[in-house]
Amino acid sequence: MFGLVSQYMEGLEWHQRQTSINGHQAMLDGNGVLRVVIAHRDPGVPNWIDTGGRELGLLTGRYFEPGVDVAPIPTLTTVPFDEVRDHFPPGTPVVS
Repeated sequence: MFGLVSQYMEGLEWHQRQTSINGHQAMLDGNGVLRVVIAHRDPGVPNWIDTGGRELGLLTGRYFEPGVDVAPIPTLTTVPFDEVRDHFPPGTPVVS
């Protein structure tokens, strides 16, 4: 599970927008990679987490029975909004 919280560890407006993603909601790439996008507006790709316009906050993460000996180590990459789709494999569905 990955989710956004305020700098005070308060949950964001989860009842109004997608502020987290869990194992039941996540869409993996064809090669089994989970790519999550954190953005102020919908980028049209799976696994978008909405900041709700907030400029400051924290990203939390938790694994529950990841099914491997060692839990994967997440990496973060900042990309321009218009280049988000370039970081997904070909054939990634357009969602909105």
